[in-house]
Amino acid sequence: MFNCKQYDGYNRMEKDLQIVCYEGPHYYFAYFLALPCIFLWSLGIPFLIYTLLSKEKEQLKTEACLTKFGFLYTGYKPNRFTWEIFIMYRKIICLVIAIFLSRAGIIVQALILILFMIFFTGLNATLRPYKKSPK
Repeated sequence: MFNCKQYDGYNRMEKDLQIVCYEGPHYYFAYFLALPCIFLWSLGIPFLIYTLLSKEKEQLKTEACLTKFGFLYTGYKPNRFTWEIFIMYRKIICLVIAIFLSRAGIIVQALILILFMIFFTGLNATLRPYKKSPK
């Protein structure tokens, strides 16, 4: 929805050159459907998961909580039960780099992505959120 390039003096969608970007129906789809969905998906879902896990913080080891939310925190240390949210944001930021920096070129995207992944690797090495696997 947001990948547009200049053709014949008009910004057109890369996937369908018949569609002029940010004019007519594309304007409404981009700003009133796609953009709110991006914000809802990227901010709303992780926030909802954080809220639900924080409410159940004391009962995380119960069978009921493990059944409902165990897939989100089972592999992490008890004090890092929200680490899955960091992983979600890492994926979201990778998508944002791929989509919104496509005009800057593949080299710029790769460099920013490498710097970003170095940051998250350092964060992961510092905080050590994962449980040790049984031997």
